[in-house]
Amino acid sequence: METIDASICAPLRSLQAPHLVRTPKGTDMNFPVPTSNDPTRRFQEATDAARIALEALIADANAAGWGTDEMAVALIEAARSLKDANTSDPDPADDPAISDIDAKQGQIGRGELFD
Repeated sequence: METIDASICAPLRSLQAPHLVRTPKGTDMNFPVPTSNDPTRRFQEATDAARIALEALIADANAAGWGTDEMAVALIEAARSLKDANTSDPDPADDPAISDIDAKQGQIGRGELFD
């Protein structure tokens, strides 16, 4: 079983901005508010925040018995899936609720109707 050496994370943790909040294990993660409207700086801030979050996630995964490499690949695939889903439907909150769809139109199949 591969584990992460916590000492290699120390230099990265030193890059944390003072407004980043570390949350206790098992709680929701908080991200810092962007400090700029400049796209380049926003990208760097987002990358830094994501890196810190991923380090914590991988450390938790290591403690649970997952290897760093397998978790990194799984996270890449999960991120790709989320990006694809966002590309196909950027605002799913605007989709109609299932209860708003007419039963005949929402029927799955080849034109069958409810009994």
